[in-house]
This record gives sequence, C-alpha cells and structure tokens, in this order.
Amino acid sequence: MSLQSPRRVGAGRFIARCPAHDDKSPSLSITQAGNHVLFYCHAGCTQSELIDIFRGNGLWQPVRSQKRYFSDDELDFMLHFCLVWNSSIRRGKDVSERDTEKMSSYVRVLSEFDKRRYTIVEDDAYGR
Repeated sequence: MSLQSPRRVGAGRFIARCPAHDDKSPSLSITQAGNHVLFYCHAGCTQSELIDIFRGNGLWQPVRSQKRYFSDDELDFMLHFCLVWNSSIRRGKDVSERDTEKMSSYVRVLSEFDKRRYTIVEDDAYGR
C-alpha cells in the first residue's frame, strides 16, 4: 500500500487521501519533523485508526528503543539539585538516602545528555 494522491505542500509537509476512510479529497496532513513523521486526519480519524492501517500495510514500524530527552528546565533542575546536594555535603549536613539516590541519578543523566552541566557539577564536587 502507498498513500493515495500525495502532494507536497511545503518543506517537509504533504497532504494525501486518508487511508482510514473513504476520502474523496486529501484530508491527511503529513509533516516530517526531524526524525519523526507527524500525521493528522482533518476528517477526524484517530491516531490509533491511522496507526492500525499503516501497521497493517507495513508503513508503521514500532520504535525499538526510545532515548529519553530532557527539557532545559529539567536539566537545570537536576544541575541545581546536584549543586545543593554538594553544598550540603561540604557543610556537613545530613542528606537522606533518597536525595543521594536522586543525586546519583541526576549525575548519570547530566553526564549522558548535557556535558556542560555535568562538568559544572563535577567541578563543584571536586572544588575546581
């Protein structure tokens, strides 16, 4: 199966006749967004209806492994949490085991997703 009557309408944007209903004119919007393809039926077909049709025709492959991405706000929160944790340790304050586990988790995330923030935490921990 291929989409019927696909037509480019802009950079990375297409319209086609929707395969989930008897479409007389193109109502399916398709947008290439980075590594993702977004689709929307303007006639009201649901995402699950479209995915079922695409999957049944070999046009939809399940994602094998999805890497988690974090917003700048989330990464900033992790950075600040780690800096406060480091400061508490330096001042001899008691920190809970739960906070220590969170800190370890946040350091792992920062080391994988944001080397700049990770370096700030590491430099702070080692007094650099």
